[in-house]
Amino acid sequence: MRQPPALKTVFTTGDVAQLCHVTPRTVAKWVDRQGLGYRIPGSQDRRIPRDQLIRFLREHHMPLGELEWPVVHKVLLIGFSPAQVVFFQEYCGPDFQFVPVRSTFEAGLRVVECRPDRIVWNRRNVLLDERKIEALVQAGRFPAPLMSGAYTDTADLTLLVRDVKFMMSRREAG
Repeated sequence: MRQPPALKTVFTTGDVAQLCHVTPRTVAKWVDRQGLGYRIPGSQDRRIPRDQLIRFLREHHMPLGELEWPVVHKVLLIGFSPAQVVFFQEYCGPDFQFVPVRSTFEAGLRVVECRPDRIVWNRRNVLLDERKIEALVQAGRFPAPLMSGAYTDTADLTLLVRDVKFMMSRREAG
């Protein structure tokens, strides 16, 4: 199954040709003559990173097409109440998917399953084994950046949600 263009990070000349409605040879010329992307050493194949492609299309006033699909940011929420999860969803909107978990075991399973972009851990929740989470973080078992703190009231959550949105926007900007 092919990955949608909005989710790809590197494109082939054929991928870019389909997106831009040009021939693969035209894309190869863009790579060779205009510095878009790179050639794979020892091969005739070329690759174009997503950020370079978007910059190139904008510079040449070409439509982004399927690259503009909304990308959903996945955030794993460890130790938050259902009401707090609803607060996150209402504040952040449809560009974010929040995956709440209540235990350390469930967090480990969901990290592998949903591959979150960010993990937020509420240290106020007493159901979690803090030592296990710290051990997972130290071992590099959490494949996404971890934010943690003691979040209790609306002001704490508002600041946290704002930080999550800011961090995700910085990741997009590259």
